[in-house]
Amino acid sequence: DDDGDGDGFLPPSDVPTVVLAMELLDNLAHDKVTRCRRTRRLLQAEVVVVDEEDDGLVQDDDRDDTDDDQSNDERRYREEFHPLTDPLLRDVLEAAPSYARGTGRRPTWVPTVACGVIRRLYESRPNTSLVLADFDWLPAPELMEGRSIAER
Repeated sequence: DDDGDGDGFLPPSDVPTVVLAMELLDNLAHDKVTRCRRTRRLLQAEVVVVDEEDDGLVQDDDRDDTDDDQSNDERRYREEFHPLTDPLLRDVLEAAPSYARGTGRRPTWVPTVACGVIRRLYESRPNTSLVLADFDWLPAPELMEGRSIAER
């Protein structure tokens, strides 16, 4: 787990490094973005716990019922879209604006954490060879000229 200070990932080094990532990237957290229909500004999805009286509820069907203390927990959640504030998501969308293209008709999933892991890997270990394999599907970015997911 990395708190963003750079100490929890890899120590910086120019030593050749090989990373094999099997069934990794599609299992990392993704963000969901859309555009405001009125202003066309980018919005990010957030899941919030709501009161029972609220409309538009989604039952927590994914809770772990093996914990007896939590088995009666009837928390409910709702997805809400808010103005884009996540700095990593903003960086990814600047480097790969195709992830935000067409949003508005329906939300788009962005592999934010996967892009962040790749970026941090190459920041810490610029002499890295990276092999990614055995994942189902990630949306392919169309990068801006001269940009890379691995660069800020």
